[in-house]
Amino acid sequence: MNNLDKKNKSFVILSAELNGLSAKENLYRSSELEQTLIDLKVTYKEIEEVYKGLIETSFYVERTKHLFDIIKLAKEYGQESILIVNENRRASLGYLTSPALPTCDEIDCNFHHYTDIGKFTQVSEQEAVSQDNYTYDFNNDGYYICK
Repeated sequence: MNNLDKKNKSFVILSAELNGLSAKENLYRSSELEQTLIDLKVTYKEIEEVYKGLIETSFYVERTKHLFDIIKLAKEYGQESILIVNENRRASLGYLTSPALPTCDEIDCNFHHYTDIGKFTQVSEQEAVSQDNYTYDFNNDGYYICK
């Protein structure tokens, strides 16, 4: 079982859901994204994200050689950003909604810009739900925020 507490593992969190779509449409998009992750043979797990106060099905994906495929998927699903957590637990949002910058390295070409949002940290449910953004891993009943 993958645990969001794993140290020395970098990962991304992405969703296929969009605000404004019906629950049925978002369920279909999430199922479709999950099947693509299975086809890519990446290590992933379904989690729940609250982003800007809205609950959405999301996927934790360990960073692998398929990172560019994951970024491409997020773009195809019209996502504003993906959460990127490095092996030291530093978290950034990689924004996808604008064209790539003209000069950039291989990974950064896929993002308009990054915003460092702090350390990905496990917290109590009470602390998490008081935030506009948090992650809930229902497999281990863990709540996480960036601070």
